[in-house]
Amino acid sequence: MNSCEERLQATSVDCASLCRQDGTVIRNILFDFGNVLYDLDEARTEGLLREVLDPLKCGDLEEQVLHPYERGECSEEAFINRLQRRSHTPRDGSYYLHAWNAMLLGMPSHRLAMLGQLRKRYALYLLSNINRSHLSALRRQLAGMPEAEDFEQRYFDAVFYSCEIGHRKPEPKCFHYVLAHAGILAGESLFVDDRSENIEAARRLGFRVHRHDPASEIGDSIFNLVSES
Repeated sequence: MNSCEERLQATSVDCASLCRQDGTVIRNILFDFGNVLYDLDEARTEGLLREVLDPLKCGDLEEQVLHPYERGECSEEAFINRLQRRSHTPRDGSYYLHAWNAMLLGMPSHRLAMLGQLRKRYALYLLSNINRSHLSALRRQLAGMPEAEDFEQRYFDAVFYSCEIGHRKPEPKCFHYVLAHAGILAGESLFVDDRSENIEAARRLGFRVHRHDPASEIGDSIFNLVSES
């Protein structure tokens, strides 16, 4: 028996009957990806981009570059071009792609084991603000792990990537899209994310929420939630 199974069986209640204080049964867990299940080092990317980006040209970086790319509104080529136009000395496109992907670290196998155990008792979903460059890179990375083969189908009932659905957290439309396409109720769903703005948006829509601290292990957080319910 692995540690995930042991912690599940050691809890005082069956995970399938995890309830809110108002008696609502939690049937679904909606996970964020980066900094919850998949490890990131965003400082690496920030440092590399800081070397080339001109602060005087970056006042609209989020609204005109980062967020549109996360919504799938522009191609990788257009994304790189927008970064080049905001640089004090534009570099070759390969530099920007390397810098952008430098934050991607990996997904430990024990988290995959955790998902495998949780999925026996919950419907699991993935909701990530992610762009096509990162999605392609992490899919290639996970393809090299035998336990991560077909991870999207193997560990989740459905996955929702912002670059594919055209909405990003914390936009209410993003959560409404998930609820409609997954056929689930917010009040029966636990949403786990590391960003406060996403947590608050989900809370306002009726989700049960847990803000994850990336410095801690998500497996411990999830099992603590189970044991305390």
